[in-house]
Amino acid sequence: MTDRHGPFAQAYRLYVEFETRASSALESLGTNAFGELLATSASNALAIARLANGSIDRGIRAMRVAGLVQLVGELQDRLAVAQSPADRAAKRQTS
Repeated sequence: MTDRHGPFAQAYRLYVEFETRASSALESLGTNAFGELLATSASNALAIARLANGSIDRGIRAMRVAGLVQLVGELQDRLAVAQSPADRAAKRQTS
């Protein structure tokens, strides 16, 4: 009976109790840390996707504007040719 209540048995029980508490605390800490890391990584991935999407959208809009400017320039050239003085004189002669 002295073995169950002796100083070595008491130290062993305290060691087992400490190890149990420490392992459960580390598991809890590890689980929370992993979850936080996963959430942060997902948040960063979404932020990068949002930035890329915005950049692509701006690029497409810039190309549309450039295309419209080119089209307006072509239409101005056509109107200038159609309204040249030589065309007006030719229209007057046929009328």
